[in-house]
Amino acid sequence: MPNFSNDGDLLMLEPGLFVDLPLVGQTKLKVTDGELTGNVLSSVTGGFNGLTPGDVVVIRSSESDGAAWAANTITDDHTLSLAFEPTGLNATTVLTVIARTLAPQAAEIHDQLLRAVGIAPGAEDANSELTEASVLSIGLMKRLEALGTLELAYRGAGLEAKAGEYRRRFAEAMRGARVLIDTDGDGLADVWRMPGVGRLVRG
Repeated sequence: MPNFSNDGDLLMLEPGLFVDLPLVGQTKLKVTDGELTGNVLSSVTGGFNGLTPGDVVVIRSSESDGAAWAANTITDDHTLSLAFEPTGLNATTVLTVIARTLAPQAAEIHDQLLRAVGIAPGAEDANSELTEASVLSIGLMKRLEALGTLELAYRGAGLEAKAGEYRRRFAEAMRGARVLIDTDGDGLADVWRMPGVGRLVRG
């Protein structure tokens, strides 16, 4: 199953992340013929069909003015709309557009969170006690995953102070987390689990 969070969720917490840490994220796309009209980004080269809503693109009109925005809608291979209209760019020039992702780091945290609530990552066997579909607290898991992913990203970049900040925030969020679990597949919560302490409490 997909990660609980996407790159756009990380961008909301750290607006400079994808610009400041280019070597940490994986590059999904790079074109040098981007054009911007309002919040609509286009490219003759294309490749936008390889992106999904919530992916993040870094847009530059020069080496000094890059910023990142989340993709809102992929219209076709050559056109997408952004969640917000970019500001501070010289949109009359040809733009460089780079899509970067931290999905691999998020996937690592995703699997850790599933194990913390007693679910084997990727379990879809009908004989398995629980699968990812058993998790009902999607918003909570999204936040936990985002915090853990940011800690991994900053640690990977060697920025220990920033990594330490997110390590503390992640640990604090984990300690207070109560994840609702559907154990019988009826769509209703049967138990909640505390991933920070590994304890099951029955309702």
